[in-house]
Amino acid sequence: MPRASGQKDYLSLIKGLNTESSALTFPEGFTAGELNFVINKDGLIRKRRLGFEELVTPFVVTGGFAAVENVFYWRGPSLVCLTVTDDTPQTKLRFHAVDDDFTFIAELAISSAVVKTQIAETTNYLVITTDQGTNPIMCEYKELTKEIFVSSIKVNVRDFELVDDGLEISENPSSLSNNHKYNLFNADWHLTRADVEDNKIEKLVTTAFKDYTNAEAGEGGNGYYPSNAQVASIGVIIDETGDTVFSAKDVEGANFGNSKAGRGHYVYDINNFDRTSKLSSPEDDGAPSTTLVPIGTINFAGTPTYSPDEPDVIDPTDPNTPSGGGGVPPYKPPYDEFLDPE
Repeated sequence: MPRASGQKDYLSLIKGLNTESSALTFPEGFTAGELNFVINKDGLIRKRRLGFEELVTPFVVTGGFAAVENVFYWRGPSLVCLTVTDDTPQTKLRFHAVDDDFTFIAELAISSAVVKTQIAETTNYLVITTDQGTNPIMCEYKELTKEIFVSSIKVNVRDFELVDDGLEISENPSSLSNNHKYNLFNADWHLTRADVEDNKIEKLVTTAFKDYTNAEAGEGGNGYYPSNAQVASIGVIIDETGDTVFSAKDVEGANFGNSKAGRGHYVYDINNFDRTSKLSSPEDDGAPSTTLVPIGTINFAGTPTYSPDEPDVIDPTDPNTPSGGGGVPPYKPPYDEFLDPE
């Protein structure tokens, strides 16, 4: 039975690492890349490069089934922000200093459930969102007082939607359904003004427009309400006496075409769209004075932090100075200090 034979090449990469040559002209005996390995001179043995030396003392998050869900370095870094979950169930936001021991500063509960988080930052703001649709959390850093204000953000939505009222955009109805009334109120037809065509009697501009068209239709005629294209502010004018009044005639005489009028008067909590309530209180737009609900304040004045641009400086006159480290080189006395004084 014949025996197969062949030649097997063994590469000896004893010349080390070469990152300059191209693949077409690569010299023999070199290696093109070494990932986490040390190149030995014999070229045949590679040993793994040792990892980084541990510079800080590990810390442990305690609690029943406690787990670190997310870690984020903030402000440079000068703070470590952790989201921690446990079996309460709850999710907490913890702050630690960036020092040798990751000194604990404070913690606050941000959710009454175990959630996953996403974190986004600017210089003085940190925003945390969750995977369960709960309100986002905002941390605001105050440089002057060295404080962090932690708040829950109530999400509100301005209503730009045109509710289906069964009408064409430029259609003027003779009667007013609740849906069309809401569309008009949401487009500023909720205003109360002095009706210039009716002896400046205060009334809803929606009513003033209907009264004017009734009068124009004459006896036996039927007036109509504004369409979804007509803009109420066109009729809000200052008359010859300097009074702010409403003129339905100016609105009726304008050509709006079939484009929707601008809307968005009403604002809602994203989880509570109750449009019906606006029909009885049209002036209440629902816009909150603030969307922030305070959770707590963290004061970390005096908390140690680490800055890579300001390493520890070794005092050369201190007899306890270690023989190495950052900053200036360790102190070495002049040679003549070692001589016997006698």
